[in-house]
Amino acid sequence: ICGGGRYVKLIENFGGPSVPGAGFAFQFDSLVEVFVETQKVSVHTKKDYFIATTSLNYIPEAQRLAETLRRSGKTVEVDLMGRDLQEQRDYAIQTNYNYMLRLDANEKLYRIDLKTDSTEQITIEDLYVGIAERQ
Repeated sequence: ICGGGRYVKLIENFGGPSVPGAGFAFQFDSLVEVFVETQKVSVHTKKDYFIATTSLNYIPEAQRLAETLRRSGKTVEVDLMGRDLQEQRDYAIQTNYNYMLRLDANEKLYRIDLKTDSTEQITIEDLYVGIAERQ
């Protein structure tokens, strides 16, 4: 659930000054899983868009799109694990996303409603216009 340690020469190893340090971080996903497994907490967070890519080459574009959506108040996650599309879709459904945006070859973008399973091809510009109209 938590990891960390003492990092005496971390900055120095990357060419910086010798600065001692220590740190830790919680693995939020693991913490949520523990609560859910104990059935003491129900997680029903509203999640808007999960961005799936067909290739790791599309991740920079997916991250730019995610940042734009986040600035408009949307909850967005980008797959960085290199999972295949079915695994990404299964994850998006399991984690309660409303839509999956799938970036494909030739810069095609598909919006998939994960509740109704309807799919439509849209452009990134269409998505940006929809965001701007709602603001």
